[in-house]
Amino acid sequence: MEKVEIYIEGMVCAGCAKSVHRVLERLGAKDITIDLENKKAIFLIDKRERLLEIKGEVEALGYKVSF
Repeated sequence: MEKVEIYIEGMVCAGCAKSVHRVLERLGAKDITIDLENKKAIFLIDKRERLLEIKGEVEALGYKVSF
């Protein structure tokens, strides 16, 4: 598994963090930490190729994702 850190613009509340957490979990991420203050998520994934899928799903919630 690989540790990944993504930055999520527009994530401003606990509800936002929970929504992002659910998406990451559904897409197979493990050991997920949502850092609301610094607007980022840190997690483990087994396939780096999933990052584009994760980016698309999180952005579908209305946030902007960068790596």
